[in-house]
Amino acid sequence: MGYYPTKQEINNMMNEVRFSTYTDRAEPNLYVELPTFIKLFVNHRPVYGIGKNNIDEAFTAILKDLDDSIGSGNAIDRDDLRRLLSGEGEEIMTPELEEILGMLVSEHHIESALPPKITAE
Repeated sequence: MGYYPTKQEINNMMNEVRFSTYTDRAEPNLYVELPTFIKLFVNHRPVYGIGKNNIDEAFTAILKDLDDSIGSGNAIDRDDLRRLLSGEGEEIMTPELEEILGMLVSEHHIESALPPKITAE
């Protein structure tokens, strides 16, 4: 899956699994179940950042798929974005969007968290 751990990292993961239940059962854990494997992968793989170019590409793709009435040039109206988020794909309703904005920019109100015209910038 694109992650090639060193021997030391493998030893660390094996020890984490081996002793994860030791205090409960007084014996080492010798098997890895799928949820544990996923947890190990997520917690130990290197973090790959998302760069500005990734955001620009994603925003360009979104604008390209929109009606000309919604996306103008390189921007989308705040209300149009909210309608798209709540009606397309995995829907994000207003309360959830406000919660997400609160985590991202410490502002829970959509009107004050987002500018009227939204760009990739």
